[in-house]
Amino acid sequence: MEIYGFVRGALAWMASIACLIAINSPLLYATYRISVGRVPEDDETRMDNDELWTRSLYASGVLAVTTVAFFFVDYVLAVWAEVPAGVVHFTLFLAYVPAAAFVLTYFFAQEDIFKGLGHLALFFAPIAVLYPITLVLPYWGYWVGFLESWLKPVA
Repeated sequence: MEIYGFVRGALAWMASIACLIAINSPLLYATYRISVGRVPEDDETRMDNDELWTRSLYASGVLAVTTVAFFFVDYVLAVWAEVPAGVVHFTLFLAYVPAAAFVLTYFFAQEDIFKGLGHLALFFAPIAVLYPITLVLPYWGYWVGFLESWLKPVA
């Protein structure tokens, strides 16, 4: 089925962004600032810049570790346990999105998981820009191809 191939590629693209901590911290900082907007100084939910940078750094580290853990589980199930690869990719994709949203919800002290899901959507928005660029300049495509090589091809 083609949906399994799409999910395999989506996992590789999401991991290509989530595993680069040096890019993640400023990206998470920006996603928080964009999603929250301008907050008055006397508001109790306002976060100082130093605290926000610290939370962004920790969140990017935990998000990278979470991504590597999900890739490892995918590899173990699809290669070692020989579970059908498409089902494994699809199931882990469905588990990765709420896990990553929970990480962002926790580290940015949001009230509900949907705000974390909004942060996650903004966090992975550069994929829409990077994908067409890799069709012309293949440098990022090599990184995605390396990550995709760890995911078993769908039969």
